[in-house]
Amino acid sequence: MQCPVCQEWIVGAHACSGKPLPKMGAGYQCPTCREWVTGRHVCSGRPLPKLDPPKGLKTYAAQVYPAQQVPMETDPVARIVPLDDRKLWDFALSNFLISAPSNKSDRDRLLNEALGDMTVQQFAGKPPLERMAIINKLWDAIVEWVAPNQTARQMMDPDAGDTVHNVTSTRRAKAFAHFGIGFRCEKDTDLQRILTQGFQPLYSLPDIAAQLGHVVRGSVMQVKTGLGQLGLWKVNQDAIGQTGICVSRGALGASKFPEATHTGDVYMFAVRPSNLGYDTETYQDRKGHDKVWKPGEKLFPSIKKEDVLAYVKIKKLGMDNFGTGWKIQAESAWTFVTGTDEERQYITAELQDLQTPGGRAFLLVKASQYDFHQPQ
Repeated sequence: MQCPVCQEWIVGAHACSGKPLPKMGAGYQCPTCREWVTGRHVCSGRPLPKLDPPKGLKTYAAQVYPAQQVPMETDPVARIVPLDDRKLWDFALSNFLISAPSNKSDRDRLLNEALGDMTVQQFAGKPPLERMAIINKLWDAIVEWVAPNQTARQMMDPDAGDTVHNVTSTRRAKAFAHFGIGFRCEKDTDLQRILTQGFQPLYSLPDIAAQLGHVVRGSVMQVKTGLGQLGLWKVNQDAIGQTGICVSRGALGASKFPEATHTGDVYMFAVRPSNLGYDTETYQDRKGHDKVWKPGEKLFPSIKKEDVLAYVKIKKLGMDNFGTGWKIQAESAWTFVTGTDEERQYITAELQDLQTPGGRAFLLVKASQYDFHQPQ
């Protein structure tokens, strides 16, 4: 039967707490297993186990160093937490464990500051906005937010001979400062969406993000991305690509996107962003030469479809057997969308750097030359 006071479903003797079960937002509580659900529900037929002793939220980081995570989503004890919040928690905690500082003391300190001694019971009993605030504390511990503040032409464009930053073009000095043109690769399945909608950051599209395993709806990651702010990882000073659109000053560096290990067809786009962005390259340089991505990363909250100048198909073949670089095969001509004659001549010439030399099967883009700077 169900206790009329605390509403707990019981069989046999029952020590009533005198407090009704907390409401968990929209939905209902299954009378058999007591899980709070908002849609279709396959009941386990087993009542929710008692939380005695209470389970601390920090136990889901079974070890903060080395990082080991216990998922909340499938934990029977956590069924009193709404499913959507369990998924949000798991994704935030996994990013915390990946991106927190490398030493154990700092990781423990940040986790303690975010969660204290809070239990699953206490977490479940809080209003939805307060639960989200706790989840956001995990993100806030590892993410720094910046605002767009420069046009592309105002951003860093190094001189030839710089040993830390790659020159934008070997054919024209200060090409990025002159044209404001950058390069980026996307999967071939995204071509038509980009041509009709432009580039939008993933975390401003929470439904699509969820399909890719990025659960951010309603969290600080969706909210601030939707407001046009740009996220950077605090530890490695790299842009969080899902909060903005990263472009490279140079075409060869852009061939790393979407990942160096990716295999399959992608399209490289030449874009001329007309909105303000953030110069990640300058930010990295201030943090130290070992933080700099050599081809020059520039970050924009979005890129309009009118700013797409051209695209070309590239077959990515993953990394070579020794992990020294990524392999590509590029088509020989751009498909132009817009742009002046001078802009078309520039990006046509830059495509030569992506061509396979001497009839070889692929071009190896060496990480030592077109990835993060490694001090000698």
